[in-house]
Amino acid sequence: MKYLLMFCLSCLFISCNDNSTQDASASTANTIVEIGSIEENDVVKEEQEDTTVVKLDVPETENWPYKAYKYAKIYGYNIGKPKDLPRKDGRMQMAIVNKEGVFNPNIKYTEGISIELAEKVQKHVEKMEGTRILSKCFFPRHAIVLFDVNDDVVARVEVCFTCEDVRVVPDVNIPDDEKSSPYIGENFKLNPTIKGAFKFFEKTFKQAGMPIFHSEKELVDWEKAQEK
Repeated sequence: MKYLLMFCLSCLFISCNDNSTQDASASTANTIVEIGSIEENDVVKEEQEDTTVVKLDVPETENWPYKAYKYAKIYGYNIGKPKDLPRKDGRMQMAIVNKEGVFNPNIKYTEGISIELAEKVQKHVEKMEGTRILSKCFFPRHAIVLFDVNDDVVARVEVCFTCEDVRVVPDVNIPDDEKSSPYIGENFKLNPTIKGAFKFFEKTFKQAGMPIFHSEKELVDWEKAQEK
């Protein structure tokens, strides 16, 4: 009888412990589910917040050259003294390409450039506000030309390093009287934006092996060197 009583008490004790463990496990399981649900909801919330961010549908910019282009080339032309260059009908063509689309007959150098480099040309043209012909001796010998898919000229930049003038066609849509001053003070030193553009242009042409003339003397010296 004594042993029977002890056996019953032992069974009751084990049963109580099992129930406690199950309750604890159930409680823990519920807690994990709740935490898991909160974390999952937070992630979903973050995803929803990300997808509701307003994304602007930005249209194409209306910056220079105002038309799409496929490729670009740089040119070295009119290399020599104006009086010594060939003429047509008694006239010398100063532009790299005229209104009729005829290219200058005195082209000496030509080189294709990357779209990345052409895009830098665009930025410099915009920053310097397009055409800057500040002297009466404008005589360009270098040019950058942009072409469309049909090989037609979209735009051009003609540079004269001797007088530090630039002609942009089509020009940037800024009236001449609204353009910023090209000079600093009264010493006729070009402002940093224009000076920076000229440094970029000069580096671009030099890397293509084209000579640069900052003065007529440099041109004469180059011509003499070519004769040797």
